[in-house]
Amino acid sequence: MFLLNYLRRLQLIIVLFIITGPAHSADYPPNIDYGSQGDFITKTGTEYGRTANLTLVGPLLVNLPEGPGSSSNGVTWLPESTVWDLSDLTNPSLIRSLTCDTCFLGSPVFAHATVIRFDNNDAYLYTRNDDPANPGDHLTFNPAGETSNDQAAPQHLNWGFNPMSYTMLFSPYNLRRWWDYGDNPAGLQSVRDPSRLLPEGEPERWLGEYLVSWDHLGETGVTGFAAWLGNLIVMSSDQQSTGMAIYDVSGFKDGQLPRLLSTYQPQITEPNGNQTGIGGYWMEPYGTTKMVWAARQRGTTPERHYPSLFIVDFTDPTDPQLTCELYFDQDKNDPSDGDDSSNPMYVNFQDGFAYVDHFKVDIAACETAYADKEISSIEFQEIVYRFDDTNNGCDGSQYFRPLGQVGIFGGYDWWVTRSVVTYTGGTMPIGQYMTNQNGVGLEAVRHLASGESVISKDSIQEGDVITSQDQTFTVTDVVIDERINEQGMCFMVTSDEPDTTPPFVSGHRPLANQFNYPVDGFIHIHIPETLRTETVVDAITVTDVDSNEAVDFRYQLSHTGTLSIWPNNDLTLGSTYEVSLSGIQDFMGNTMVPYSFRFSTGVDIIGEPVPEPDTPRTPAPSYTGNAFYPKQSSQLACEPEIDNGNVWVVNPDNDSVTIVSRSIELGDFELSTEVIKEIKLNYEHPTSVTKVNNNFAVTYRDDDKVVFFDAQGNPLRSIDTGHGSQPIASVAQDATLFVALYGSGEVIKIDTLTGTLSSRLPVGPTPKAMALSGTRLLVTRYISNTQLSNQQAPNSSPNSSPNSSPNSPPNSPPNLQQAQVYDINTTGAMSLTRTIAINKILVPDDIDHGAGLPNYLSSIVINPESTQAYITAVKANIDRGLFRNNQPLDEDNTIRPILITLDLINNRDANIDPDTRSNAIDLDNAADPAGITFLPDGVTRVHTLQGNNLVILNNLAGNTSANFETGFAPQSMCSTLRTLYVKNFTDRTVSAIDIANWMHDGSQNPLIQTVSTVLSEVLSEEEVVGLQIFYHARIADISPEGYISCASCHAGGGHDGMTWDMTHLGEGLRNTLSLNGASGTRFGDLHWSQNFDEVQDFEIQMEQLNGGIGLIPGLTFQGQSPLYYDTSGASDDLDALASYVSSLGKERVKRSPYRSYTGELTAEAQRGRTVFTEKNCQSCHSGEAFRDGLGHDVGTIKASSGRRLGVENGLLDIRTPSLIELWDSAPYFHDGSAATLEDVLRIGNHETAFTGTEESDLLVFLLSIDRELYIDDDAVFPED
Repeated sequence: MFLLNYLRRLQLIIVLFIITGPAHSADYPPNIDYGSQGDFITKTGTEYGRTANLTLVGPLLVNLPEGPGSSSNGVTWLPESTVWDLSDLTNPSLIRSLTCDTCFLGSPVFAHATVIRFDNNDAYLYTRNDDPANPGDHLTFNPAGETSNDQAAPQHLNWGFNPMSYTMLFSPYNLRRWWDYGDNPAGLQSVRDPSRLLPEGEPERWLGEYLVSWDHLGETGVTGFAAWLGNLIVMSSDQQSTGMAIYDVSGFKDGQLPRLLSTYQPQITEPNGNQTGIGGYWMEPYGTTKMVWAARQRGTTPERHYPSLFIVDFTDPTDPQLTCELYFDQDKNDPSDGDDSSNPMYVNFQDGFAYVDHFKVDIAACETAYADKEISSIEFQEIVYRFDDTNNGCDGSQYFRPLGQVGIFGGYDWWVTRSVVTYTGGTMPIGQYMTNQNGVGLEAVRHLASGESVISKDSIQEGDVITSQDQTFTVTDVVIDERINEQGMCFMVTSDEPDTTPPFVSGHRPLANQFNYPVDGFIHIHIPETLRTETVVDAITVTDVDSNEAVDFRYQLSHTGTLSIWPNNDLTLGSTYEVSLSGIQDFMGNTMVPYSFRFSTGVDIIGEPVPEPDTPRTPAPSYTGNAFYPKQSSQLACEPEIDNGNVWVVNPDNDSVTIVSRSIELGDFELSTEVIKEIKLNYEHPTSVTKVNNNFAVTYRDDDKVVFFDAQGNPLRSIDTGHGSQPIASVAQDATLFVALYGSGEVIKIDTLTGTLSSRLPVGPTPKAMALSGTRLLVTRYISNTQLSNQQAPNSSPNSSPNSSPNSPPNSPPNLQQAQVYDINTTGAMSLTRTIAINKILVPDDIDHGAGLPNYLSSIVINPESTQAYITAVKANIDRGLFRNNQPLDEDNTIRPILITLDLINNRDANIDPDTRSNAIDLDNAADPAGITFLPDGVTRVHTLQGNNLVILNNLAGNTSANFETGFAPQSMCSTLRTLYVKNFTDRTVSAIDIANWMHDGSQNPLIQTVSTVLSEVLSEEEVVGLQIFYHARIADISPEGYISCASCHAGGGHDGMTWDMTHLGEGLRNTLSLNGASGTRFGDLHWSQNFDEVQDFEIQMEQLNGGIGLIPGLTFQGQSPLYYDTSGASDDLDALASYVSSLGKERVKRSPYRSYTGELTAEAQRGRTVFTEKNCQSCHSGEAFRDGLGHDVGTIKASSGRRLGVENGLLDIRTPSLIELWDSAPYFHDGSAATLEDVLRIGNHETAFTGTEESDLLVFLLSIDRELYIDDDAVFPED
């Protein structure tokens, strides 16, 4: 076993070249007429996934895919880079595929950029294999090769560093980015030299030594990417739309701070009036004097309502100007200006045109038309040409490579196209809503032939009758193949005539005849063409005119045409230099007219340097408006009404409460914090704290207590809420405290003046987060039910049994496959006004949005006007999977974070139509939102991303946003007038974030203090590390785009109530099991199918479900069973994760609300215990563990059960589950096929004959099994 594993790894570490191509040599294609603009030529490479980059070396095209978003829809996806022979543009042929086991996402280049380096009289395309033992991290074209395969020659080119960042497309130095996709939003900007590594053990040592650092974000507020052009660093915004900042960085080698030449942040108005800023998904420089942005629509703040393109001219870097502002898809009835598929993300160039998504944009024409700051519809048609990609089964959003008269689209699967149907009855209307005889809705997306169309559903079957508004069609055949998958490469004609335009220089830095150019500046030249790379070799000279000596330099070419020239030594002060280019040809063989320009060096430095990074900032004044502090449940209490008060913090799994003092100095507003005490009572799992009547109430979930403390932290009294009731959250109004009881499904009302529990209100299952406005109390249902249930709700009243409690609260919606919020009137004894249903989102899955049932409703806040409420949740895509809809789960479309909006005027989900994205805020590339609140200004909504260690600020009035760094697993928040306090669950800290500057002028990069709140840790050091890994959707090992953590399905170590289709992982339908009480593998192999024998085997899910590279280097599993691998000891982080999971023993098992108020088994449960024995239930559910550690076939295995991962003979038995927490673990069985325990007793071998009250008694006993009956952690298992 181990030898096999070793040999497999040894093989996979090497870059494999799989020869599949022709036996002839490649040459450039003929420059002939390929047709008319817009003609479709061919499509290929669908199976190689979402094309992220198309770059050529010689006549060889390298297609570099990106794993996230790649789809097996209609094909078997191969996550490989590929090399193609373009000798015939009408019939490109595959030469070989490249695989790289050690490369992120299985692809040698991450995302959408690469470079060609020139050295040794040759051109080398960087392909990212970083294994020094196996040279080949670059690919070069060898024209002497006998075959195209011989011509594609891998080489290892050692320049001392690789292009690891966007900046390094243009410079040999690294600068960081602020991209709104999980990047750390804190910290300084730095110029770093990757050729000089930091000492071993230093973080990010491979980025190199620091040359100079400054507080870029604090100075400018501009997020995004850095482009180094000449002596300028140009920071250009990402989707946060924060504009542009330009620096002169001369003197950086000597540690001189840069000079900020300009900050350009205009507010622009979209055609519908929405105001936003300059920014986009990505940008590229044109001519080294313009920046071109591709901007897609965005549903989160800052919202962007139209796909767009922007150009800013910074020829004068002190005065940038917006010169082109284009909005696509303005006319919903005219697809020529775009449609729902328009999603501009990346930019490329040829001649004077920008190619973005399926658009060709005339740059000069746009700038001319925009001279009056407005582009008419007539002008738009003259500026823009739209290619019909979707009707040819293509997508252009990810990459567009123009090659003379032919362009190659690269994109991802649109997901709207689901199957191909053949039918009778005429021609289906495009885009019109239709239904089949069962009411299943669909649309025709495009026609392939008469009576053959691509439609938006894959559940349509042969024989279905489809009805439109005035027609009826009968389906005669249904096919799912590559015609419904838009990824891969599409070749289309981009102009009406062959390309005879020679390449030209569109601009350069330094400018022509520029003087006083710094001696450490670089030279950048933009040629907006795809070039014959071998003609660039030795085509450039740089000469010191004064001495007539040639300057030695290195140079490279970016994938969008920027030549970067880096002199080996600084230039000579006071000299004139001439840069000359000659002999360069474009891809079709047109030769550039020789070009040259001159510049001279000097010493004048323009502008003042930015402040030293440790320079104290001028504090903003405090907010002077009417401060808003929402009433909501939280793990913190802030006392905002007191200038220098305390912050109370609960530490749930450390069983403690911490009091932190806070004070603000007058004048400089400096915050001081200090831990006063950490309180530990003999109670477990404090979950919320609320200030009420000058005291503080803490809910202790596991001991069913609400404890009241005075302001100094002395306990005053406690209230017992009933065994298993699990008080989890609280909120106060004057002297009244409202508490959500998670276990018993109630909300209680406590009069804190008398210390009495004045009323109890049954509301429904798993009430959790609370928000209060006047007499209106909203409480979220934490876990959403996936199916209708007849199981009765528990009732913790002392003298009643579960069987006498109401079956469901009034006004419950009939369809429970929804999320819910309990809407309560708090007057008198309280009443449940209604249960607000929250839609299951039904939009098509793609890389930016997705379907799913809202679940884990962890936090709620009501806005100042009491017109809306916002809720943090995740969308569980339980309708997706190979068995359910023929689409495998993937990182983009398993669990996605969402902010739910409630319309409190009309008392409903603001997402009225679940088939649309309207008012359902999908948080792209993020994980596990856990807390939500408002800042005191009342317009800034704030939410935490527990899985990404971020807090996100959305100014809803100004349509601006900011991301701030926190500790690990940020959850609840509270604020004072100047400070936002964030509870970092796994970090055992609170982040104190200065929010005054943000509320004053939108400043970013705030001052953040970190306060440790746990002085005495109950977990071991390794378990704490494992806990942090468990909650972190860490890029790139656990989740490549930051969507999925272990806690996404197992928050608190528990379950999510969902049944997932894991067929693509070699399994089947699988109901999520709680990890609590299992102590890792103590009771046998993991999962229903017993396919993991080590907790470390979860590595396979990180790699194959999450799409990450995992915690063990390389691909650990490829179809084989994890039972045959020893994963323990292969990764310290993985071992730490296993240590934490294995620590989840008896103390994590909750109490049952089905016992008596004081915790005894009821009379019914006692009788049920006897029935349990008489019916021989203990034959499998034996001992105090209520399981035997074995697998059995109990008659529940069916087609949907799938297989057992890596086992040839399939699924023969199912692991015996424990019976603990049955009251909380519905649905039941491995496939979730039993909604209730009553259903369990009617399925398979569980079907049992009962008499009298036997069945009801047994059910009460089963629902009463909790920690009190459970096996001790140190007991022997299996038991004697």
